[in-house]
Amino acid sequence: MRRHSCGFLFSADRQRVLLIEKNEPETLYGKLSCIGGTIEGDEAPHAAMKRGFQRITGVDIPMWDYMVHFNNPGRYEIHFFKHFSDEIEKCGSEDRILRIIPVKRLPPHIVYNVRWLIPLCLDYSVKGPIEIMGGRWEDNEDNSMRFNQIQGHVSSGEQETDT
Repeated sequence: MRRHSCGFLFSADRQRVLLIEKNEPETLYGKLSCIGGTIEGDEAPHAAMKRGFQRITGVDIPMWDYMVHFNNPGRYEIHFFKHFSDEIEKCGSEDRILRIIPVKRLPPHIVYNVRWLIPLCLDYSVKGPIEIMGGRWEDNEDNSMRFNQIQGHVSSGEQETDT
């Protein structure tokens, strides 16, 4: 089973977000996405987020807010986090391309789900973690990938909504 933690570092004024230009897998090459990595062994998702972000950007963000958990038991599990800080200006990488993007002008070459996860993370009324169950990743005609929810549900806190 694939297990990943990914996060969005926003500027403190909530106007910009740090994204990474993907160099793998081939279907995502050149697209912008959130930053993170694989959860190792029995590592906690938050610890994997902290470790992966620091390894890629050189910046240690000690606390991340847990926002979304995509879960398809036996297939994959992806945890999404957010943080707001002007540490965004200190992020850099010798071997990866990082971009600070205005949240109101997201470019067309962005991973499909990132396009809706960014506004979700910025919405003051949304409290995580939001659980998304039973979906799958699909290849699209433009060779991008997107998450399609199939016979699943989305829940946040105690409230559940069938979709």
